[in-house]
Amino acid sequence: MTGTTAHPLVASGVVYTPPVATGRLLAGLDLRVEPGEIVGLTGPSGSGKTTIVRLLSGLIAPDAGSVRLGDTPVGEIRAASGRAVRGRIGVTFQSPRAAMDPRMRLDRAIELSAREAARRGPAGARPVPLDGLAETLGLTSGLLHRRPHEVSDGQLQRAALLRTLAHQPEIVLCDEITAALDRISAAVAMRLLDEIAHRHGRGVLVVSHDHPLVVAVADRVLMVGNGRTVQRPSAPTTLSDPHSGIDSTLGRS
Repeated sequence: MTGTTAHPLVASGVVYTPPVATGRLLAGLDLRVEPGEIVGLTGPSGSGKTTIVRLLSGLIAPDAGSVRLGDTPVGEIRAASGRAVRGRIGVTFQSPRAAMDPRMRLDRAIELSAREAARRGPAGARPVPLDGLAETLGLTSGLLHRRPHEVSDGQLQRAALLRTLAHQPEIVLCDEITAALDRISAAVAMRLLDEIAHRHGRGVLVVSHDHPLVVAVADRVLMVGNGRTVQRPSAPTTLSDPHSGIDSTLGRS
């Protein structure tokens, strides 16, 4: 990741009612993701977790309240340039097949993201070590030469995460990304996000219905309920300890 300054992502008093709904899904949502931390977001199905990710990324606009990256409203960034917000706020969704171009090879999609990051970043900035990240995620060059329909859901999810990181975003939003992964791949992905946050100073939001997983990886845990978020205490864990934290959580039967 380059040395570009990361900014906090802040949602304040967000109200949102889906186009087809009997009432508000979110009513006064407050959420903050600081550079250098992992925030976990959990809650039951239908509580609005994916909607929150879409609001934070600027894919949809709130009815009231604000979402800002630093001092800039996310909506203004996206209106100015869709690529700009995609570069500054990286999103990996639960369903990567809907987000990846089915006609494009995976390595080509990742390369295009890296090129966008190079154009956006400061002159002389170091490129993302894509080969190393791919190896960490278990993505071989042969696999990355394939198109989305030629790989499994888990392989495609890992490639989608690599494409997100190739953008060198300030904030990384991950929506249920472990749902299609086996426990080993999930642990690797969570370790990588831990490094992105705590070593490279990026903000990371991990969204999952799996509360033990969120507690194992996050610095702070928020629970969605009644259209708002409530902070829950999470015991600190050490990801390098094979008998605690993310490893034992994902290794449970």
